[in-house]
Amino acid sequence: MHRLLKRQLDKAGFDAGQLEEMDSFLQQISRAYDSFEQDYSHLEHVLEQNSKELFAANQRLKNKVKSVEGKLTKVATNIKDIIFEMDIEGRWTYLNSAWERISGYTIEESLGDKYYHYLPKEVTEPFRKKVMSSVGGFKLHRASFQYRKPSGKSIWLDVSIKPIIGHENHIEGFIGSISDITELKSAEKKLIQANKAKDQFLSVMSHEIRTPLNAVIGVSNLLLMEDPKESQLDNLDVLRFSSKHLLALINDILDYNKIISGSLVMEKDEFSLEETLNAQRQMFAQRAYSKGLNFEVNIDESVPGKVVGDTHRLSQILTNLLGNSIKFTEKGHVKLNVSLNKEKDGRHHIEFRVVDTGIGIAKNKLKSIFEPFAQANSNTTRLYGGTGLGLSICKNLVEIMGGELKCVSKHKKGSTFSFVVPFLPSRNRTAQIDYCSLPLPKKPEHSTLRGVKILVVEDNKINVTIIKKFLDKWGIDHEIAENGLVGFEMSVKKRYDLIFMDIEMPVMNGFQAAMAIRENSTNPNYETPIIALTASTGDKTSKELQKTGMDGLLPKPFDPKELFSAIENCVNIPRTSGILPAS
Repeated sequence: MHRLLKRQLDKAGFDAGQLEEMDSFLQQISRAYDSFEQDYSHLEHVLEQNSKELFAANQRLKNKVKSVEGKLTKVATNIKDIIFEMDIEGRWTYLNSAWERISGYTIEESLGDKYYHYLPKEVTEPFRKKVMSSVGGFKLHRASFQYRKPSGKSIWLDVSIKPIIGHENHIEGFIGSISDITELKSAEKKLIQANKAKDQFLSVMSHEIRTPLNAVIGVSNLLLMEDPKESQLDNLDVLRFSSKHLLALINDILDYNKIISGSLVMEKDEFSLEETLNAQRQMFAQRAYSKGLNFEVNIDESVPGKVVGDTHRLSQILTNLLGNSIKFTEKGHVKLNVSLNKEKDGRHHIEFRVVDTGIGIAKNKLKSIFEPFAQANSNTTRLYGGTGLGLSICKNLVEIMGGELKCVSKHKKGSTFSFVVPFLPSRNRTAQIDYCSLPLPKKPEHSTLRGVKILVVEDNKINVTIIKKFLDKWGIDHEIAENGLVGFEMSVKKRYDLIFMDIEMPVMNGFQAAMAIRENSTNPNYETPIIALTASTGDKTSKELQKTGMDGLLPKPFDPKELFSAIENCVNIPRTSGILPAS
């Protein structure tokens, strides 16, 4: 009998007879006691084992937490950027070791202090306004600033601050980072200086090359205008072609530089699209005929006669594409097909397609032909010449105009270059006349400019000789000033219909002379058109034109038709800003 049961029976005082009568029942209770005792012992054992396992698991967790904390501390300590945490009042609550190296202050003295004691107002004030004006909507504040260390050393820092969003979308604090970007700023400054140096170099080289080239092209045009002997025509054509080819290479490089620097601006003038396309027909018909090619310019009836856009850049694109097609086509045809693609958003979307039966482009080369300085074949430059910039420039010009230049080609079968660009509709005004497409008068008495009075301010004797010969041929009265100061003094004494002003001159340059003329309304030439006739065509030149009151720019070397049309344009219309494009 179980000991506990026996003890309870003894206390109860049962006699032997009573115990004998309950023996069977008491045995059952005794066995129940034994069973309970065994279960209890087992439960104690299980609890003891679970307690040991729980203790071991807890110990392992503590060790892992310590390990993670150690690793995080190690990572935060070795991060080169400052990692920080602030409370809602802007007090530093955590700073990693980078704080001491970058800020120059110790962590101990900084913790608990407010952020605006360390960061400048250009960072703290916008940040404070963001925090005050938003509840949970504030996502990120970032700023770059110049920071002066306690030692006096100046560095550049970049700070990023994010809110810690808590209950009910309220900001409970802030975390962020501060990076030292001094080296990045230094590299950026060097890059800007390098770009300025590059632009300066291109401007100087352009001026130095264009000045003698102006003489070569000018003299060749003068000789061609003087009815040369038939035996001399071939030599003059070679001279003119070579000089124009060199000029095209220079212009490609300058245009590409303008595109990549983002300084190229499209004009929005009303022009006759029909005249522009006819000019392309006249330009390339003879060249195609000389190679035995069939050349066509097909204009669909749906194409509007006049539109608003940049006729000069459109002509540049078409001239390049048609020139390439004729260059790379030995037999067959070259066609320019123009049609109205669609009318959308009040604009005429016009499609231009240049189709040829030339050498074509291999499929694996199609993607690279629009890259700068790229050629479809390594022999192309040697066989045909060029810089490899033409198609890249065309692609960029088309994109600036709002289109995309595409090419479909088969090797040795031909190519099709196409693009669709939007033009604004005509404003029912008379479109600009393309004077350059009109024939030049061969004798002064036939010139529409006879009797026009022009002042030419130019210090280069060769350039003076060339422009004098052209003006003489057109019956134009002209006077020469050898520098800006002389030009200004002459402008005070006599009124002219037009002033051509060189830029780079001794004593007083062209910009200074133009400003001097425009500053005094009593000057007889206060409203006379002043056109920069210069070999300098950089961005700086274009910006200075507007500042100094000049009306446009005619770059050297100039085509006689360009010079003639510039004069005719200026003397036949009232003076307004931008008679000629300043680029």
